[in-house]
Amino acid sequence: MDVHISVIADFKHLFPEFEITDWCMSGHSWVFHRSIQQPKYITASTWTQFSPAMIVAFQHEYDVFLRTFDGFICGHPNVFAMVFEKYGKPIIMINSCRYDLPFCWSKNSAMLDSYKACLQRLQQKGLLIAVSNNLADQFYTKIGCGIVTSHIPSLCGYTGIKYKPIRSTFLCYHGSFPEHPLITNKSTLGRFEWPVLGEFLGIIHVPYEISTMSMFEHYTAGLPLFFPSKKYMIDDVNIQSVSAYWNTLPADLAVFSDKSVWVNLADFYHVFKSPNVYLFDSFEHLLSLLESFEWKDDSAIIKDHETKIRHSWAQVLKGLTPS
Repeated sequence: MDVHISVIADFKHLFPEFEITDWCMSGHSWVFHRSIQQPKYITASTWTQFSPAMIVAFQHEYDVFLRTFDGFICGHPNVFAMVFEKYGKPIIMINSCRYDLPFCWSKNSAMLDSYKACLQRLQQKGLLIAVSNNLADQFYTKIGCGIVTSHIPSLCGYTGIKYKPIRSTFLCYHGSFPEHPLITNKSTLGRFEWPVLGEFLGIIHVPYEISTMSMFEHYTAGLPLFFPSKKYMIDDVNIQSVSAYWNTLPADLAVFSDKSVWVNLADFYHVFKSPNVYLFDSFEHLLSLLESFEWKDDSAIIKDHETKIRHSWAQVLKGLTPS
């Protein structure tokens, strides 16, 4: 069950040999031409009130069905591990956002403690396969509950985007800038299909998070990318990683009150290594980069990126992958 459309889609694309049943509860279901599914008790509108009564009711309703599986996948949110623990099967936890959702919102400390205990039990039994797709959440999960996850970036190779620019502008995908002949803001496009992105000279991100699935999609597709430098991010960009989850950080997470802790772990400073990835210090600096931009063949780098991701997953899932 996933409230985020891309997390489970990435795993399914990486492992077509697995037979995966997934219930899509994402408001972005239309991106994959899917419809939203509404199981009883736990839905897109109720999961934020996650409770013991909800878990018991869901298990009672779907117990026979849930017992048929060899394992479970928890993407967004990871807390659904509490539903599946009962069945004593391996649980693949794909940690793409704060592991403690929704309790960082609700401030339900009793449920958060129960959830941490659940993850610890699963780990002690060798049933938890925990992977963070970004370094910031890997660190957050370790600090928050003592679970050490593997770091494997998302691949997101399902888009079918090809870099074949036929437009004379760069697309500002996240954030916005003043009108300029070299920049098209995404808001002007309306709904669009993925291949449209490959028509632009490159993609500009002023991220609302230090990690988003769209960044992985664009990098794997070989699109030139432009991101704020660390200084620009710290001084001028409001990122949700710090502000949107805990209004006041608990003592054990106090290190994250320093915005630079998050920014220094951003994907675009560590994972995206192509010569077609640029960092800008200001709007004026961005314009100079756009004006002088020349595409460089990075196909070997992108292929190596994919190979490393697939190898890392194979190592993590050793013994689970069907023969």
